[in-house]
Amino acid sequence: MSGAGERPLALLGGTFDPVHYGHLRLADEVRRALAPLEMRLVPARDPPHRGAPSAGAADRLAMLRLAIGPVPAGAESVRRRAASVLEQVNDAERRLEEAAAAG
Repeated sequence: MSGAGERPLALLGGTFDPVHYGHLRLADEVRRALAPLEMRLVPARDPPHRGAPSAGAADRLAMLRLAIGPVPAGAESVRRRAASVLEQVNDAERRLEEAAAAG
């Protein structure tokens, strides 16, 4: 639990297969409602509610990277945090690729 005055960390997970406006809109709505300290978009490897993604992990991460810039309403706030988000995406990509290589 967070104390009074603390800002939350927002995590938005999904397969992002493909990333679409709904993902970006949800991220923006969360940003507006909660004013999180940081927003992280986290690609899921294997969703429990559907079959495996049709796009590979590297392609889904590339789509996510391309989509981060044009978030409507508040794009400047998102862009200021883009470097941190991209670090998280790069870390997730590395872990997904390592897991895929391991079998």
